[in-house]
Amino acid sequence: MHPVGGLGWCYSTLLPTLDPDQPLYGLQNRGLDGSTPLSASLPELLTGYAEQIRAVQPTGPYRLLGYSMGGVLAHALAVELQQQGESVELLVLLDSYPVEVGIKGELSKEQVLTDMFQAYARMHGDPDDVPDDPAETRARVVAYMGRGNSESRLLDDERRGTVLDVLINNVTLVHPVELGVFKEDVLLVAATENVRSWADPRAWEPFTAGGFERCEVAATHEGLLAPEPAAEIGRILSKRLVK
Repeated sequence: MHPVGGLGWCYSTLLPTLDPDQPLYGLQNRGLDGSTPLSASLPELLTGYAEQIRAVQPTGPYRLLGYSMGGVLAHALAVELQQQGESVELLVLLDSYPVEVGIKGELSKEQVLTDMFQAYARMHGDPDDVPDDPAETRARVVAYMGRGNSESRLLDDERRGTVLDVLINNVTLVHPVELGVFKEDVLLVAATENVRSWADPRAWEPFTAGGFERCEVAATHEGLLAPEPAAEIGRILSKRLVK
């Protein structure tokens, strides 16, 4: 399941250490083409993903994986499939945690854009005073997205703007959601470097009722799917998938 930006490219680094006969399908956000309307609700988003999964494999058992916010989406989809009578035998969360209770709630798209601008500005050591013109704020966020090591650096400004729209929409859909309870096995892969305050495995306790296993990988949250830590994740998954 794609992380917050809607692209699934990041999971390609898992392939070298997975069994060549083990398929890995990356779900991407609709709307990345710049013309398909974005989902108006989380149930609508999940319904589309369930349809894509069933087009490949009509019935379970399924195995779902998601990194960062993608793990929250994967959990929500697993619960949805479960409620439809399907088995999701394994849910893999790559340094993914529920939205903290204290900040959960509705967010406007304008607030998400402002928060992104300020976060990027601080990251790069720039002043974080938000421009008066929302168009300028958006343009500067698009420019920031082209810096660093994310997939967005490979895109031009227009396509980065489309990814930004998808990202903002995903945040507004997920931020207020009340998660259900997933009743089968969960594997949490936790990054161990520069651990954030919200990276608390106990946050999943109200939303899981099956087996819960936690593994650690030496990486930051942002660097978890870089080649070296991704290779370790691939080895962890390979062992887990043959159980």
